[in-house]
Amino acid sequence: MSAQLDPIAAQRPRLFGLAYRMLGSSAQAEDTVQEAFARWYAQPRDDVHNAAAFLTTMVTRLCLDHLKSARAQREYYPGQWLPEPIASDLYDKDCDDATRGTSIEADLERLQSISLAFITLLDTLTPLERAVYLLHEVFDYNHAEISIIVGRSEAACRQNYRRAKQSLHTRKFTIASPARHHELLNAFLMACQQGDLASITRLLANDVVARADGGGKATAASRPLIGARAVARLYLGYLNCADPPEYDVEIRGINGWPALIVCTDGVLRAVIQIHADDQHINEIITVVNPDKLARLANALAGARGKSGGREDSKTEKNPLSNNYC
Repeated sequence: MSAQLDPIAAQRPRLFGLAYRMLGSSAQAEDTVQEAFARWYAQPRDDVHNAAAFLTTMVTRLCLDHLKSARAQREYYPGQWLPEPIASDLYDKDCDDATRGTSIEADLERLQSISLAFITLLDTLTPLERAVYLLHEVFDYNHAEISIIVGRSEAACRQNYRRAKQSLHTRKFTIASPARHHELLNAFLMACQQGDLASITRLLANDVVARADGGGKATAASRPLIGARAVARLYLGYLNCADPPEYDVEIRGINGWPALIVCTDGVLRAVIQIHADDQHINEIITVVNPDKLARLANALAGARGKSGGREDSKTEKNPLSNNYC
């Protein structure tokens, strides 16, 4: 039902934004929001004075329940767990307006909060810390409101927020502007394709971290790789063009930021996103788990279909299957 016919439907983008940041999966986020709406329409609502707050509470608690079981499941996850990537243009089309800022700095913070690197970082928090931090920092709820949403005392919410902020502060990098981010990513891709190990190394911070998620279904390192030279050699081997090129690679917006989309034979094989400051690349996130790429591939294919199949010249020369845009 459209937002014009049902104002409750207008809450969906904001609720999806919360659930995705909580769970790191667009599929699970959509299922969670759908369950919240099903419960909303299935029960009497005469005593509900604030529908948005009621739905936010329901989605948050559903996410908390899911995360408690997910943490146990991830102990047996093959290798490193990383978030499921989503297309920026498709996300922004229905983006949670509550997180849009009134300044460049505020919008930069919003973009950071949806990046693969930041959602990976959020996974180091406890479920309650994650909920409290997101509700306060991203969705601008005060601690009194959060205490009602999560069913804890206001003092407990403040304590969880402090712990979360302190934990994230020790790991959080300064972020580059989107333009500088794109410039560094493009330079990284060009250096890899040209086989220029020295240039790749100069683009990376000395303590750069590379993480990859294969989910046991694609080849990926089981632990983070640390250090400029080791990471440079890894991606040089992965992205260095053969003759003829083994991969089709282009830059697309993923999770709010430019990222590398890697295909072979028209099939989406990898999403590579960097996290950078104004000088260096500090972290590289690579998702190769086919289960986590399937929805993105279909979404990008749909977006390309709606545009009439007109993309850049590279894509026209290398038409891709319906697994890609």
